Amino acid sequence: MGTGAHTKMLEKTGEFPRGDSYLWWLYILAILIIILILLLVMPVRADFLYQRQGADDLFRVKISSFGGLLNLNLVVPVVEQGFNWLKPFFRLVLRSRVGGLKLKEETILDPAEWSWERIKLWLKEAKWAVPIVKPGARYLLSKSVIRHLSWQTRLGTGDAAVTGMLAGLAWGLNSTLFAWLTHRVRKIVARPKISVVPVFAASAFALDIHCIFEVRVGHIIIAGATAIRKIWQQRG
Repeated sequence: MGTGAHTKMLEKTGEFPRGDSYLWWLYILAILIIILILLLVMPVRADFLYQRQGADDLFRVKISSFGGLLNLNLVVPVVEQGFNWLKPFFRLVLRSRVGGLKLKEETILDPAEWSWERIKLWLKEAKWAVPIVKPGARYLLSKSVIRHLSWQTRLGTGDAAVTGMLAGLAWGLNSTLFAWLTHRVRKIVARPKISVVPVFAASAFALDIHCIFEVRVGHIIIAGATAIRKIWQQRG
């Protein structure tokens, strides 16, 4: 039996795949590759807002991606300082929402209960974590695109001279921070809005920081892989 006849017999019995089946597998593979590429280049938008008015704080984070299919609205811990029987305390309030789920948690921590051993443990963990996180964070920052950035400050002490000096320091701090950020991120689309308003006639303090930036999923994966590689290097 010739080779051609033998091949036709195998195709009829199903023991040998037809040429069309190879094409279908190539089509499926090409579609999967295209979907993977689209996922990797898909931007993740993060919206950070911090507001302080007197003793009230608000720290909100909104994260969205995949054309709005993924939405995360999170109000992260807010620190409120006060006095409880002449003991300073910190109140942490956490509210988060993912879809229809809500979580609220409130905890009071007394700094008087913090021991030197616990502080040394925190410092040790920070010393271990910073070299791991720093390369990935620097890479992620270099790939970020800032869509909106504003920083508004109102401050007053009741003393005109002191208020003027503090307003000048605030301007210097904001300018230094934005100059540093300009050289670290990939692109700033809109011009940052900075304002420092001195209140000479009364004591006041208000802060409004709003930042919206985007980074691609692929860059987040690379940053995570960099951190994992650093962990393996330290363990090795």
